[in-house]
Amino acid sequence: MVGDLERGTRAMKENRWADAIADLRIVHGRMPANIDIAGKLGFALSRDEKYDEAIRVFEEVCKMLPREAKWPYMVGYQYYNQKDWQQAIEWFSKALDLRRGYVKVLYRNGYAHAALRQEPQAINAFTECISSWEKMTPEAQELDRASYGKAQFQLGKIFFEKGLSLKARRHLQIAAQIHLTDQDVLYELGQCYLKNNQLEDALRTLRAADQVRPGTDYVLDRLAQTLARKGDYAAAEQQYQCIPERRRRPFVLQHLGTMYLQQGQHQKALPYLESAARKQPDNHNIQYALGSAQESGGQLQAAHESYKRAISLRKTKYNLEFREADAALNRTTELIASLPPPSQSEKPGDHEGVIESYNEKRGFGFIKGESQPHIFFHVSVFVGREKPSEGLRVSFAPEPSPKGPRAVHVRAKERGHLT
Repeated sequence: MVGDLERGTRAMKENRWADAIADLRIVHGRMPANIDIAGKLGFALSRDEKYDEAIRVFEEVCKMLPREAKWPYMVGYQYYNQKDWQQAIEWFSKALDLRRGYVKVLYRNGYAHAALRQEPQAINAFTECISSWEKMTPEAQELDRASYGKAQFQLGKIFFEKGLSLKARRHLQIAAQIHLTDQDVLYELGQCYLKNNQLEDALRTLRAADQVRPGTDYVLDRLAQTLARKGDYAAAEQQYQCIPERRRRPFVLQHLGTMYLQQGQHQKALPYLESAARKQPDNHNIQYALGSAQESGGQLQAAHESYKRAISLRKTKYNLEFREADAALNRTTELIASLPPPSQSEKPGDHEGVIESYNEKRGFGFIKGESQPHIFFHVSVFVGREKPSEGLRVSFAPEPSPKGPRAVHVRAKERGHLT
């Protein structure tokens, strides 16, 4: 038996969890009442992600030691690792009933509540975690320093998401002092500084975040936004160039396009915002930014449609009004109504073709033209009541873009589809 226990203990030290479990099961079978052996077996099972068996082992220990808070915490931790947040909370509560101010458990309890979007309970748990830690001796504080820092971080994130950036700042600053090389902590603090218009602090903190894991897109995006806020658009553009085109997610394309819009460069902004809208067609902010670029470029009908989509998406997803988009829609409606009807010689769609493919979900497709076989178009440039569909004969005006020619002022021809 001693040999099995020694082998199992050695395997644990070497992180050979399967070997440790095999030996410790034998020892535990012979000595089921030995708390130390049961604890080691449960720990090894947990590290090997055999959570159900670990739960059974720790529940047996709970029965043997019903007044020790460690063991219901260990049961809850197995559910926590499986993201079974409600079960985790129930066991963490049992541990906290036995030991008030249990810092590690308070942090994990708050995290589980936050994962369930139970904001008041999460705030209470993180706040109690912090106050409990602050009452501890320096020696005890050092042991739970990581949990204290994580509680500060999570509490700061909650306040930041609630729009309380000044209240969030102190919590995130403390978290960053403890977790000096945690990119997520530095990023959250950096964007909190940006929200508070502390631009130099934001730059310093976001650059530190980028040094931890260079090239992370959302960190570079916030860095670029900070530089743009300072008016250094050239440096902001350089930051965006550090994100390869294939890795530019919709929020990066949206912010890059918006930056060009802020400089009055709608032609540069438009392809990025169109790409963002193709990748994430259900984002109301992207649709609004796209409409702004289209309106600036004189594409009033396309802008009108983008503003309508923005309003509809925000209402459908969040049941909220979109006042900026409402104002823009009214403005473009008035502008369109004030335009004189185009003469036959001034019709913008002087090319014709057939829609050879169309992705309705993503809102783009390709036209087979008379002189060009493969011309891209986006639904935002489609004029009129008829919706785009494969086989539809259309007129359009081609224009250049960074990725080749694209169609604008796309309109269905009379009698619609090709037969």
